[in-house]
Amino acid sequence: QDGLAIAANYSILNFQTPNNEWKKVGEYVNSTVSIADIQWPGERSKPPPGKPIIYYLKAVTLEEQPFVMFKDPSSDGKCQAGSVICRIGPENSGANHSDPQNYQCCSGFYIDIFNILKDRLKFEFELYQVLDRTWGGRNPLTNKWNGLVSELLENRADLTLTSLKITTERSDAIDFSIPLMETGIALVVSIRKGAVSTTAFLEPYDYRIWILMLLFTLHGVAIMVYIFEYFHNKLTNYDNDHDLQNEELNYISPFQYIWNLVRLSAKKDLKMTFPQSVWLTWVVLFRVPAKVIHPKSFTSKFMANIWACFCLAFAASYTANLGFLLL
Repeated sequence: QDGLAIAANYSILNFQTPNNEWKKVGEYVNSTVSIADIQWPGERSKPPPGKPIIYYLKAVTLEEQPFVMFKDPSSDGKCQAGSVICRIGPENSGANHSDPQNYQCCSGFYIDIFNILKDRLKFEFELYQVLDRTWGGRNPLTNKWNGLVSELLENRADLTLTSLKITTERSDAIDFSIPLMETGIALVVSIRKGAVSTTAFLEPYDYRIWILMLLFTLHGVAIMVYIFEYFHNKLTNYDNDHDLQNEELNYISPFQYIWNLVRLSAKKDLKMTFPQSVWLTWVVLFRVPAKVIHPKSFTSKFMANIWACFCLAFAASYTANLGFLLL
């Protein structure tokens, strides 16, 4: 709940010899621990004598408020409560912590979390700022990293203590902890006064563009597809009103062609009429699942595909401009 494990149950495993295997020796159920005898190193039944080793970690950081913030130390080289000494100079900066050129007091959200972990897990750490002041990027020519990532890859630091952004490229090089925060980019605009106009959908383009698009371009494509289909049918089908002589078509006069363009809907061998050609161009423009008569000739198919590509580009441009104007 809220990112926390509620009523979680755990099994306690112990690595035992001589079988060299993990064996369950206890469990954690309902905030209660029950554990049997475990095997300590050297096959002992009791823990080894002496004090436990306190781990010492080196953490590299980079200032970014409010996660990690820098502040000059006092004259005696000490920091306020909740802050820790952070080295910002080279490694041989000396032990004079009051020098603000080499040392700063680090505080912030991540510093508070790390201090809590330090008290609970019993470890000490040294905090320093990366010298090149970069987050970490890979040079595509040399394939080498810089910044915080370089400190980890070259084993100069054990961990990074700052708000290092998780990217795919960085994830391939180093391991990240569970993300503490997700950020994004937002677009802030002023509130539009009044209601949106009923003709707002026409605003992306000038009226001349709409006339050119809907009156000339659309119907021009429909006329071209229609004419190509007509001549295709005329040259590939037998004309019921004329006889075929010597296996060749009897070509009619240009005036008869013009007359046939007017009465094409009455031709029995014509499969696409002019209204059907116009309907095809409208269907392609609005991309609706409607029944259309598909062109048969290669030229008309090519023209229809060119029109489809144009409609795709027009729709993308119109949508982008409309979204910008309505913000």
